[in-house]
Amino acid sequence: MISSKKYPFDFLRGLYDAEGSVGSEKNHRIECGMTNQKCIRLAMELLKANGYQPRSYKTKNKGKHKHIYKIVLSSLDDLIKFASEVGFNIRRKQRRLLYLIEALKVKKVTRSLPLFSSSFFKPQTVYTQSEMLVHFLASITGENVDRQGV
Repeated sequence: MISSKKYPFDFLRGLYDAEGSVGSEKNHRIECGMTNQKCIRLAMELLKANGYQPRSYKTKNKGKHKHIYKIVLSSLDDLIKFASEVGFNIRRKQRRLLYLIEALKVKKVTRSLPLFSSSFFKPQTVYTQSEMLVHFLASITGENVDRQGV
């Protein structure tokens, strides 16, 4: 574990490859859990030292006497930072993380958009989210946008 401080991202990548999981859109987070409390503490230190905001907790191991110690990263900023600095060697986990980040970005943009009045859009036209955003921004700036310009 001495080299873990010299190569923190390599250590974290190996730890999360072995013991980590990527949540869903509903449960958006990266989680790492194990019974070795010292290893979890070291990972917490490394994450904090590199600008992450991890949370930790312990749970009972079903049917066993040991506890499971877990680290959670759940903010969109932490997920993006983790994907670019640490990432996963396991392609399935890396793909799932990138998909989760994109889904959360779309959700964030959608939530930040105010409700639209029907004057923004042509009736009975299907718009993508990016087209809705362009029309909304055009309505604020006063520009005229036709569908072909989107």
